[in-house]
Amino acid sequence: MTEPLPIIDAARCNGCKLCVEACPTGTLAMNGMIAVIARPDACQYTGDCERICPMQAITRPLQIIFLEENLMELYADWKQKIVYSKEGPQPQTLIENEKFKVVLVGLEPGQKLPPHPAPAGAYHFLDGKGWMTVNDERVAVSAGATVIAPENAKRGIEAETRLAFIGVRGA
Repeated sequence: MTEPLPIIDAARCNGCKLCVEACPTGTLAMNGMIAVIARPDACQYTGDCERICPMQAITRPLQIIFLEENLMELYADWKQKIVYSKEGPQPQTLIENEKFKVVLVGLEPGQKLPPHPAPAGAYHFLDGKGWMTVNDERVAVSAGATVIAPENAKRGIEAETRLAFIGVRGA
């Protein structure tokens, strides 16, 4: 299986070169004042570039891999599966059984999932900015944040920008 290449957000890159220096395989280089992937075939993604970036300009695409009996599904990039809709949230169920449910959700700016009680759950934010409320405590969320909500806690999500997340909760 080929590892996905890191994503470099040129708008966030400040040209510090720390990622280029940290890359053990020489995958990254500078193009003017922006880090770029110069040798994609060399990337073994150790995560050093992402960890050292002071601007959080480097991320790794989330891979979704399902193993169930003899069936395996691979989404090398979650963007292949997500749905954003002006009509409101269109959660994509990735798996659901008697123990848990996993959904991939895209929200347009201003869209909300109103606070509601639910089983214990975890929410990992993939892209964008917004707010998550858990039992009346409102916290800012953005790409890379993970929020754990306890059993029966009221939770809701509001998108400030286009927002994407994976939700995993008990059944």
